[in-house]
Amino acid sequence: MKRLINLDDFIETYTKLKQRGLGFISSKLNSDTKERAKTAFKHKNIQASNWWIIPKVNERWHQLITRDKNLGIEEFTVHQFLKDIQNLKMLSLGSGECSSELLFAEHSNFETILCTDIAEKRLNIAKQIAEEKGLNNIRFQIQDANKLAEVEDQFDIIYF
Repeated sequence: MKRLINLDDFIETYTKLKQRGLGFISSKLNSDTKERAKTAFKHKNIQASNWWIIPKVNERWHQLITRDKNLGIEEFTVHQFLKDIQNLKMLSLGSGECSSELLFAEHSNFETILCTDIAEKRLNIAKQIAEEKGLNNIRFQIQDANKLAEVEDQFDIIYF
């Protein structure tokens, strides 16, 4: 007989309950898959859930990709591959808080960057950062990546 629930399921649920609270656990019972997906990214301050923002992880990626733990992937990409290209249009899918996209937007190579995500709260944080930095070549749109036909612009780069 196959078990539907095992001890590991209880341990995982308990851990998530301690990290994120009952609201997060109950949100996973929502039958709307889009709403369930949104809840996974409402808790930006929990490094265990957003492992990709951990500084040591970023240093390791930078070392492996750029050969310099202090050289970001965005800076490397612009200088290595895009240095002589202007007026680029980038579409970013599942941008979240647009950390990479905001770094790309600091370069004059980009005419426009459209950041899309289903999580409005995270896009609003990115929009605020863009305004504080005075970046006017970056836009933000609540967009389900499964409905790309609704995006009318043509893009040189699709970033995911």
